[in-house]
Amino acid sequence: MTAGASGKDVAALLDRLRAGPAPGPPVLPEIDLAGADLRGAPLEKVALHRVRLAGADLSGARLAGAMIISCDLHGAKLAGADLAGAVFSSLDVAVDRDAVVEVPLDAAGLAREQVDALAGAGVRGLQRRLLDLGGADLTGAGLQGAVLEGVDLAGARLAGADLTGAILERCTLVGASLEGARLDRASVSDGKLAGADLSGAHLAEAALSGCDLSAARLDRATLRAVRIERCDLGGASFRGAHLDGAALVEVTPAAPPLAGARVDRLRLEGASLSALGALAGDHGGGRLARCDLRGMDLTGGSFARAELAGSDLAGAKLAGVDLTGADLRGCELGGADLRRARLARASLSAAKLSRARLDGAILDGADLTGAVLAGAELRGISAEGVDLTRADLTDAVLDRTSLTDGTLTGAKLSRASLQGAELDGCEASGAVLEGAILAGARLRTSRLAGAKLAGADLRRASLTAVDLTGADLSKVKLEANAFVRCRLAGADLRGADLSGADLTDADLSGADLTGARLLGATLTRADASGAALDRAVMGRADAGAANFSGSKLQRADLREANLRRAYLEGAALGGANLTGADLREAILVRVDAPRALFCGARLGYADLSHARLADADFAQADVAGANLHRIDDPGALWALANREQARGTDPELAAAEDWQPPSA
Repeated sequence: MTAGASGKDVAALLDRLRAGPAPGPPVLPEIDLAGADLRGAPLEKVALHRVRLAGADLSGARLAGAMIISCDLHGAKLAGADLAGAVFSSLDVAVDRDAVVEVPLDAAGLAREQVDALAGAGVRGLQRRLLDLGGADLTGAGLQGAVLEGVDLAGARLAGADLTGAILERCTLVGASLEGARLDRASVSDGKLAGADLSGAHLAEAALSGCDLSAARLDRATLRAVRIERCDLGGASFRGAHLDGAALVEVTPAAPPLAGARVDRLRLEGASLSALGALAGDHGGGRLARCDLRGMDLTGGSFARAELAGSDLAGAKLAGVDLTGADLRGCELGGADLRRARLARASLSAAKLSRARLDGAILDGADLTGAVLAGAELRGISAEGVDLTRADLTDAVLDRTSLTDGTLTGAKLSRASLQGAELDGCEASGAVLEGAILAGARLRTSRLAGAKLAGADLRRASLTAVDLTGADLSKVKLEANAFVRCRLAGADLRGADLSGADLTDADLSGADLTGARLLGATLTRADASGAALDRAVMGRADAGAANFSGSKLQRADLREANLRRAYLEGAALGGANLTGADLREAILVRVDAPRALFCGARLGYADLSHARLADADFAQADVAGANLHRIDDPGALWALANREQARGTDPELAAAEDWQPPSA
């Protein structure tokens, strides 16, 4: 290092630089300019190697594109200097005896002229030093696109400096002042910024990785789309800062110190935010995966399309919050307050919502497959098209809920309350609704094949064209129900009380209605073929044109029932009571009705051919015009019966029926 330059030497140097370009970029190796007055110096694209500039005044100097290698700038004044595209580094390459220039780790980041300066140079050795800018005054300096590697800026003043697009690697900025500095799109890696003051700084789209930001001040800073990865934020302050779309990845501590900051679209993973107490702002499209958000007040935020998968939101306050399209898969939401929350098209598969409150929430099109909602409160929710496949809704309250076109296949709804609920078009095959309360519910064109409804309360429920094939409806509570066009084939309705129910056009084929009560029920055109109706109570039932072929009605009570034009071929009516029943034009071919009571029944033009009527009682019955061909009625009573125009056995027809082809 040469001796310190005199004022005359400095003036001569500046004159030479102002004189015009020399062949190739100018090189200033190992000059002592400590304390020199270099204000406004024209140092564009100059290569400064091991130059001593401690305490030098470079205010307003033009250093755009300069290469500053292993220089001592401690305490230098660089306020207002133009350092755009400058390269600050401590990695040296000796190329010849007279000139030493810098080769940064990434030569692609050099200006073309700087790369050309190295052409043909012979590399002799590498060294790493820390470029000293400690305490330097860089207030308002222009460092756009600058490359700083291994630079010591401890205590430096960079207030208002422009570091847009700058690259800072292994730099020390401990206690540095960067108030209002611009670091938009800057890259800061493995830096030491403990205690640095970045108040009001702009870090839009900046990337900070592996940095020590402990006790750093980022109050009122703008951190739009910034990425902070593997950084230490212990004791840092973000009060008044705006983190918009910021990503905090693997930062320490797990609970980032974001108190007092405004955060929007935050991107976090595995962080603990519960200590904040509340989180407001627009987080639409943000990411808070696997985060601890227990008990937090999130009512001031919006989380539409946010990624919250795997997060713990137990007891969180989310009333009225917009979670449209949010990813809440596997979240813990037990006891959370989601009243009036907007969850349309949200993904809540495997989420745990036990005892959560969702009254008035919007869940249209939401995915709740396998979710746990045991004991949850869902009164008055709108959940059209919701998917609750295999969901657990045991003891849940869904009164006045709209589940139109929803999917509840295999869902568990034991003891759930669905009073007044709308379940039109639902797919609920195999659902478990044992003991559920569906009083006043409406189900149109829904499918509950194989569903288990034992002991369920369906009083005043309206079921139209519902498929209940093979469903277990034993001991259900039914009162004035409508089952119009419903499929109840093979359903278990033993002991069910269907008094006053409307089963018009219903399919009851093969159903088990043993001991069921159908007093005053409407079964017009119903298909009860092969059904078990033994001991069923069907007094005053309206079953006109109904199909009871092959059904079992032994000891059934059909007093005053309307069975006009009903089809009862092959039905078992042993001991049945049809007193006063209307069987006009009914088909009773081959019925087996021993000891059946037809007292006062109207059988005008009914077809009783081949009927087995042993000990049956037709006292005062009207069988005018009836077909009594080959009836078997030993011991039958016909006292005062009207048999006018009734047709007895037709000999020719009987002969034809008995005809056997001649044996060979």
